[in-house]
Amino acid sequence: MKNSPVVNKKTSVAKIPPAGIDGNITNYQYFFVSLIFLVLLVDILFQNGVTNAIIRRSWGINNFSYFPWWVQVFIFVLLFAIAIPSVNNSLRLFVQQLSTKEDGKNTKRLKKISQFIGISIGIALLFYLFKVKYDLLGDMDLRVSGSVEGKYISDEYFVMYFMHYLNIVLHGLFNVSPHQTFVIASIGAGFFFSFIGLLIADLLFKDTFSLVIFFLFYIAIGNLLVFCGYTEIYAIPAASAALYMYTALLYLKKKGNIILPFLCMVLAVMLHKEQISVLPSFIFIATRRFKFVQKLNIKIILILFLISIPAIYILNALFHIQYLNLLKPDSQSPHVPLLLSFSYFWEFFNSQYISSGALIFLFILLLVKALQGQIQLDDYSKFFLIATFFIYSIVFTMYKMRGSGDWDVCSFPAIYLSMFVAYTVLKQGKIIYSPKKLFYIVSTILLLNTFNSWAWIGINHREESLSKIKDMLFTDSDPIHFSKQWFPQELELARYYQEHGSKDSALKYYKLSYEKYSAANRGAVTNYASVLMMRKDTDTAVSVNEKAITLYPNFMDSYETLFLIYQKRKQYDKLYTLSELVGSLYDTNPTLVLGTTNSKNLLVLCTKFLYQNSLGKGDTAIYHDAVRRMQTFNH
Repeated sequence: MKNSPVVNKKTSVAKIPPAGIDGNITNYQYFFVSLIFLVLLVDILFQNGVTNAIIRRSWGINNFSYFPWWVQVFIFVLLFAIAIPSVNNSLRLFVQQLSTKEDGKNTKRLKKISQFIGISIGIALLFYLFKVKYDLLGDMDLRVSGSVEGKYISDEYFVMYFMHYLNIVLHGLFNVSPHQTFVIASIGAGFFFSFIGLLIADLLFKDTFSLVIFFLFYIAIGNLLVFCGYTEIYAIPAASAALYMYTALLYLKKKGNIILPFLCMVLAVMLHKEQISVLPSFIFIATRRFKFVQKLNIKIILILFLISIPAIYILNALFHIQYLNLLKPDSQSPHVPLLLSFSYFWEFFNSQYISSGALIFLFILLLVKALQGQIQLDDYSKFFLIATFFIYSIVFTMYKMRGSGDWDVCSFPAIYLSMFVAYTVLKQGKIIYSPKKLFYIVSTILLLNTFNSWAWIGINHREESLSKIKDMLFTDSDPIHFSKQWFPQELELARYYQEHGSKDSALKYYKLSYEKYSAANRGAVTNYASVLMMRKDTDTAVSVNEKAITLYPNFMDSYETLFLIYQKRKQYDKLYTLSELVGSLYDTNPTLVLGTTNSKNLLVLCTKFLYQNSLGKGDTAIYHDAVRRMQTFNH
């Protein structure tokens, strides 16, 4: 036996997973590689704005396609590389070495809090560096103007009230504009959200690896866009959701009483009524010591979730709490998809993929394993799951006329889902998977989700966001997406292009809005006419302004423009007819015509022109009308 190899018993034992532990990564590898291929196929087919030529309303799943080709290549090379088991395992060993060194350090609480604050400040700086370039994705300036003017929406009353007075303070102290106030609040809430996430991770896990992975899951979601200077009200409610979760977990850990999570729940609901969804999770933690609550399992939670959807409709029919999505066709909203239609489910998936990304698939996998009895849910997993399911109930049933275009209000489930997935994978994964397989699952999904989420943020920081938003806006179920000025979506795009120097693109969308909405929206006509005059396209401007005074006879600017053009071209017959129209308009509505200096001057010019030319045409009645008007001018 001299030549027999020496066997290192410790090494050989470490390589063999204990009985009952799943160390086979093949099936998951097939799943992940298939998922990457699917994402790659979407990326190839849906390059920069052609999404809807293939599948209508797929704007939420083509984030990568808006970046330069070399960025797309880098992303997919890295994703396929980490799917190779040997590469993935080498990364695992490297990370394990780093985390082992950190686990040996006994960091004092104050120092740890300081580190968390420093990390959160760094993340907030990233939010600022990647802040949203255009405001088209949200509700433009509706929330900004509403907060400033004190016109609060009932769903969001408290947060708009807060923004109103925050703007007063910041404007008084630093001359900050209302828009800048919203940007500051958005990024500030992002700092708070990040800091609370680190506290939650530290509360749940003591080893560095689990703490870091949990936090990465927590921030690798598309919902983070609301913290990137997003001029909407959702950043503060999102931060309040994280605060509620932290205080509830403190109570579960027996490090606080029930009053604190209750107050945080009330605050969250006050900030946005959607967060009434956390009530079932609060009831769970408050009653978990009762025997009947201890028997709560995944099947019962799932049944309660399914029951909650019709229950919401029944309660709403009785108490008229909120607009809910349509169950049957409505002539007032013919384009809004019905709750149980395929298009609505697709819109719902679209909105959730934007905010949660690949975590949706891991969430489904965990639910299946829980239903099969392969993983057991502890109180923390149940708490996260109840919060996730019941925010889904609210988001699924709420009235969303723009479908996935209302991505922001639909993004709240990502906050709770990310915590459930991270906690359950890390806690239960250690029981049912070998370290190698657990790391493979965590690293692959985390990398894909990080790329997807930060691609969503990166698009909205770049010029390409206009193409992305156009892809969304032009297929909205709501046919006209209105801003503060009640502009159609094409007109909003035109205005943004004009403000940022893209004159040809601006003209394209001014023209498109004119062609589509001229009969329904005066701004579509008058804005196009103004741009044509600026570009010195007088012939087209005449045609558009002539249509304008037919459709909107009370709009004086078009009369002024036409008078100057006719006068310059010496088109006296047209000038005569136009002057008659202005005179008649004055007789029927003098307040309108005398409303501005320009319109007053126009009336004087038209009256003088009729006075000088009407007798030559034999129009004595017109002459006498002109004399009568001139006499009123003298008075």
